[in-house]
Amino acid sequence: MKKTSNRLHSLFAALAALILAAALAVPAFAVEGGFAYLYYRMNDSAGVLTEDEDNELEDALEELSLRQSFDVTIATIESLESVDYDSMEAYADDLYDFCQFGYGADRDGVLLLVSVGDRVRPSIHLRAAPLSTGRSPTNLPV
Repeated sequence: MKKTSNRLHSLFAALAALILAAALAVPAFAVEGGFAYLYYRMNDSAGVLTEDEDNELEDALEELSLRQSFDVTIATIESLESVDYDSMEAYADDLYDFCQFGYGADRDGVLLLVSVGDRVRPSIHLRAAPLSTGRSPTNLPV
């Protein structure tokens, strides 16, 4: 009985290690070709675009990103208050990190963030090396 228990215990431990290894390998495979592809490059949370405009921009951003090997993304928000942030730059950085935008190991890319309800200049987030504020953006559609 003890031998069977030890074998089952060893089998479960090996299975758990295999699952853990597979889970850790998935993000590496996702960016091996350059892009993570977890979220759309055109994120119109403010709803300022028609569906056709959104799709047209998404296609253009996809083509440009692939051609340049540099992730080009756009996001719109209603206001900084609607996403519970005080800074366009901080939200752009956190959104970029959360969505895992970027190309290659350094996650090269650019994010244009437009806040429709705020009278502030659009924020352009340019990434050439990993940065993080440690926050996750709120109100992000999946």
